[in-house]
Amino acid sequence: MAFATPLKSEINAKLLSYWQSLITAPETMPTRPAYCPIDMPREILPHVFLCQISPDPFEVLIRLQGTYIVERAGQHHSGKTITAETFGTDYRAVKQVYRKVYEEAVPLVTEERVASPDGLYVVMEVLHLPLADGDCKDKVSFVTGSLDIIGGNSKSWMEFRAQQWSVIRSDLLHSVAA
Repeated sequence: MAFATPLKSEINAKLLSYWQSLITAPETMPTRPAYCPIDMPREILPHVFLCQISPDPFEVLIRLQGTYIVERAGQHHSGKTITAETFGTDYRAVKQVYRKVYEEAVPLVTEERVASPDGLYVVMEVLHLPLADGDCKDKVSFVTGSLDIIGGNSKSWMEFRAQQWSVIRSDLLHSVAA
């Protein structure tokens, strides 16, 4: 499996490799109980997030955010849903990314521009990975992933506080013939 454009972040590549190692049969996805932070490479843990999906009405509840997200972006959204309050006016596009992962049950990578109120911004590569719950292995119940900075005009995270997230590009993971 591969994305049309290779991942730019080593952090995201490591999480994708870990997620793929949990797949037990073709055309399946890992389950939430099998997804264990203790087994992940330690350097990716601060970059990891976990969201729970509620299908009707469609909501994305942020269950966990790594310290990189909390400290670097100045956002602590654990226990909150994706709304204009948490992700800015373009929150519907961010939420649509999660809907696509939920409906297609395949990984998706995005590039997202994250802006601060004072005009600084970073470009993040964000990896979104579906997880089934333990009971229904063909239905997405959670989306996990990681994010990493790949560009922008902010040289220091210390001067940066995220306010507005905008999706620039998205790409689904596809099977590639050997």
